[in-house]
Amino acid sequence: MVSGRRVAALAVCAPLVLLGACSDDSAQGDGGASASTPSASTTSASEPGAESPSASESPSENPSKKYPKRYPEDKSASKISAELVAVKYIEAYNHALGTGDTARMRHMAGPNCQQCDEFADQVEEYYGAGGAIESDGVPNKVTRRKMIEASSAKRVIWLLDIHAAGGETTSKAGDEPVDFGPRDFSLTFILGVVDDHWVVRTLGFGS
Repeated sequence: MVSGRRVAALAVCAPLVLLGACSDDSAQGDGGASASTPSASTTSASEPGAESPSASESPSENPSKKYPKRYPEDKSASKISAELVAVKYIEAYNHALGTGDTARMRHMAGPNCQQCDEFADQVEEYYGAGGAIESDGVPNKVTRRKMIEASSAKRVIWLLDIHAAGGETTSKAGDEPVDFGPRDFSLTFILGVVDDHWVVRTLGFGS
């Protein structure tokens, strides 16, 4: 069972609690190409159409049998940018925070991203105890996007700046809510193409 403090930290820090070395970032789809760093590209989250820097980009992988809905990230690699898929992962995370439903998050994660799984597990554990998370606005809002690297058409790195709203959590049914404040942080997404879909291969703190 998740303690009230632990859940409050989870809500405030967004995926930060679990983002250390989640990694299926071995040469699965990038051919082991050496990393070359292009000039960084930065876009505002509010910029319309600020989708992608990479030549071939696409959404999630391993469509789950329990995942009947189709979202933008379900498009083929050439139809959606890795940048947008990273933003959609935050969108899926926000949905999970508000509902406990992690199906979309899991759908977008690479098969070996252990901390992606652990993060989803914690949300499920929390809601399984009858808890809830209420945010004062959008739980996690992307405020800026910056391309860090595009070592190949099938592997890119994006840095997302995020503003997490304040709010309150209830650790389990019947408990008193715990308040938490807003916070700003950055997340680094390493995305790769698997079966012609972009997936989140690694998550980590940005700087």
